[in-house]
Amino acid sequence: MVVIFTGSSQTQLDSPGLFQRLLGDELPQITDFLAQNDFWIRKVGHGFVYFILTLLAYWAFSKYSPYYVSGRPLLWAVAFSVIYAISDEYHQTLVPGRHGVYTDVIIDSIGVAMAALLIYWFRRRVSE
Repeated sequence: MVVIFTGSSQTQLDSPGLFQRLLGDELPQITDFLAQNDFWIRKVGHGFVYFILTLLAYWAFSKYSPYYVSGRPLLWAVAFSVIYAISDEYHQTLVPGRHGVYTDVIIDSIGVAMAALLIYWFRRRVSE
């Protein structure tokens, strides 16, 4: 959640050159590719971080949370992750040069759904 919040706190001016700052001039072919595909890489990144958040939330809810009593840690993990995605987009509306968009919530929710399907598949496979 800290990684997501920190990324959302960057102003729009700080954001586009991130790959160039991270890699420098050491790998010009990679930095050129990343610069040209910045938009798509960011969208895949959105889905990926929420995929990971859902896996971690499921782990937390199934092991250490009082919500485990309900017997539905996957439902809690999905709800938590989607609500966090919505709150993250709202947070971006408060950052100068940024704006929250519902399409990012949809992309984040796709990452959540993919993690939920993986967990569901794994749980069924283990119980067989």
